[in-house]
Amino acid sequence: MNIGTPNSSGTPPTRRVQVPAQVKKDVRTIAQTLEEALSVYQNPINIRATKDIPPKIHAWLDAFIKSHRDMEVFGSLGMTSYAPIGRPPGDLDAVVSDPMHVAHQIEQKLKMHGYDAFAVSHPWVGGWRVGYRDPQTGQEIWVADLHAKEKHKPNQPFPYYGSSREPVEVHGILVQDAADQLIRKANSIIDTEGILDHRAAKDIEDFVVIANTLLDSRELRARAKLEKVQEAKKAVQSMIKYAKSVKGANITRMRKDPIPASHERAVIQYARQNLDVDVRDIRISGGKVSHISRNGSKKPAPQKKDEYTSIMDYFFG
Repeated sequence: MNIGTPNSSGTPPTRRVQVPAQVKKDVRTIAQTLEEALSVYQNPINIRATKDIPPKIHAWLDAFIKSHRDMEVFGSLGMTSYAPIGRPPGDLDAVVSDPMHVAHQIEQKLKMHGYDAFAVSHPWVGGWRVGYRDPQTGQEIWVADLHAKEKHKPNQPFPYYGSSREPVEVHGILVQDAADQLIRKANSIIDTEGILDHRAAKDIEDFVVIANTLLDSRELRARAKLEKVQEAKKAVQSMIKYAKSVKGANITRMRKDPIPASHERAVIQYARQNLDVDVRDIRISGGKVSHISRNGSKKPAPQKKDEYTSIMDYFFG
């Protein structure tokens, strides 16, 4: 969940904005469709892309992250890996085993380079933050926001929709899964108490950017898959041409449409009305459409991280 950043009183921000019911419905539809999706992008994490981390510690921090194999990069910096058009990252958001220890290590490195650095507790997310004071303005600039692993365990249910996901490894660094960030943003938006006012703009923006990236990724993969299907269809037509010279071959049967248009419409309608169903498990039996898993039972088969299992793939492919 996106809890917020510390304010001057050291307490969590509380002002909230109610989101219209239709928007909440839209968010659930999008999340339900994309909760198993993968982005076509998997860019390496680039500390140099951040706005507020001083260049003097870029190389050190990059090596530091790579040496901590249990650290998971999330937030806007994590988004640069799977959604390049997202918000430019300001600092490092990471999940670590010992936030206080890591915070003080970054703090000490900043101090070694002459920065007026400090580390503060971020208690309501079980973490720590690291920053420094601008020498000209005295403004506090945040460098790292470190969360405890207890708040980011995989397979933990969220309050309003879905559950947390395992991170993915990108060039030796653990990065938050795109669908995990999408679902966290969804929970922030559909919170029954309203979305936190200071998070409304960026959470909605992030949600839409991630959703568009995942939808386009699915469409692109489906188009690529369709190209392979078209090549196979050409090969079938070539075989039919050859079959004309084979005595006894029934060319009419070979050319007949194997799935009538009425059956196609029925399958699509069933899939549209059952977004959580893996389309590979939709069957036509006795003229009726039903959901029968590949092991023969009528219980839904476990969802897998497969780019061709959702209704979106059916429509696009």
